[in-house]
Amino acid sequence: MTEFMRPLLVVIALAALTTIGDYCLKRASQQIEIFNLWLASGWLIYGTTAVGWVWTMRYLKLATLGAVFSVCMVLFMALLGFLIFKETLSKLEIIGIMLALISVAMLARYSE
Repeated sequence: MTEFMRPLLVVIALAALTTIGDYCLKRASQQIEIFNLWLASGWLIYGTTAVGWVWTMRYLKLATLGAVFSVCMVLFMALLGFLIFKETLSKLEIIGIMLALISVAMLARYSE
């Protein structure tokens, strides 16, 4: 595994974990009480991912880190919305996701 790949895989895992945190926050928003177990779970997961962020920042440029994380989040959140919350994507949203994937491919191709 290359020196670039390990931190990249950690970023993808952090995005997946953050998506689970977002799931908890979405469920928290559906509760009557603002402060609830779902909200606490979301906070805990978000805090935990900060450790991973600090580690990956040692190895990746912020531009690369941010782009990969953002694209992964868009993909994971779209999948979560579709599978769990029965949300749909418009054609323009799908085009936007495809363009985001192209941007990450370009970053990977032309990174130092």
